[in-house]
Amino acid sequence: METLDKSRFIRVFNKFNDDLRAYNGSQFVSFTTGVAAKWESYKPIIRHMAVQRLGADKWTTNDVGSGSILAAVIRAIEIKESEDVRNNLVPWEPRHNQPSETGRLREELGNGPTRQRFERHVFDLFRERREPAEILDDLVALIGRRYSLIAYLFYVFDDNQFLPIGTTTFDKAFEQLGIDVRTSGRCSWSNYQEFIAAVRSVQAGLTSWVGVKEVRLIDAHSYLWLLVRLPQKIEQMRQQGLQRPGDLKAAMIGLAQSVIHRVGNANGQAVERVVKNKELFGFSSTEAFYDFLCHLWEDQDGRCVLTGLPMLLPQKGRPVTELVVSIDRKDSAGHYSPENIQLTCWFANRWKGTQADHDFAALIDILRRGEEAQGDYPQHFGAITE
Repeated sequence: METLDKSRFIRVFNKFNDDLRAYNGSQFVSFTTGVAAKWESYKPIIRHMAVQRLGADKWTTNDVGSGSILAAVIRAIEIKESEDVRNNLVPWEPRHNQPSETGRLREELGNGPTRQRFERHVFDLFRERREPAEILDDLVALIGRRYSLIAYLFYVFDDNQFLPIGTTTFDKAFEQLGIDVRTSGRCSWSNYQEFIAAVRSVQAGLTSWVGVKEVRLIDAHSYLWLLVRLPQKIEQMRQQGLQRPGDLKAAMIGLAQSVIHRVGNANGQAVERVVKNKELFGFSSTEAFYDFLCHLWEDQDGRCVLTGLPMLLPQKGRPVTELVVSIDRKDSAGHYSPENIQLTCWFANRWKGTQADHDFAALIDILRRGEEAQGDYPQHFGAITE
């Protein structure tokens, strides 16, 4: 653990415990309980499901270039079994206007020699035909420095040797601990090995200096993630008006009741009958509706699904703001049902009107990028198509 300063390590861990107490009144016990388990226990589950979806043990050389290995890789990334079991290790869902890694794979590797080379590299990795170092650098040369995607494939291949990565977050965590490793924009075998060695040193520090028992490599990875994300979450909650445990539920009840009243009045129904009408909502009870909205808030990390901006909760004494949360229907012609509901800033909901999400997202992207976006959306800049 020569890269770590013991006193600094313990000081950072004590600050982490202070943050846990500020977040929910608890303190760290283990990686199998509390916030660490709630936020981070999905990773081994995702990996297990990815291994099953890949089915690499059944691949043959005839599969290379056929598209079947690429399709398996995409299936192994696009995992969303429930709100609690979803793959957040690679940015594959179109959220907050982030580029989708699987969308890029489909577009860039759809057919031809590039797909064949990609499938050859992945085949060689999972069937152990070549050294991992050579394969990683070959993948970088082929698809670019897409660290989260490449590291995810290596983690799925062997979780004892490899880890997923989110470069910005880990660089901040390493800085807190005084670890002289940076990963952003540096995807390579040598950098990946430095990253993993740094996480191993944190694993040893948690065991030897803090006394945490049974710390796996992926647990040390989770600890580093929490060091950065937990304070961010606390500050976000403070800004959004979440001061007490019941604040989110109370706000979601208010949102739900406004929708129930609006739908009930529009259909001439008694309000208490609205949620029982499965054609309108698809929820078993008003309580289920409230809980769903709370889960949706957590799932979206309190951010508008259309703009990525942090949303605010309605509060007494707070001026009316365009960033206050609202319930939006993805398809405005559809019902307020679980599959058709998302949370957005009030202004985005209003501006979107009856547009489809992807059309509105295009306009937001144009606002952000200006004329640079012309090549991606020629129809919005007056281009005439046949």
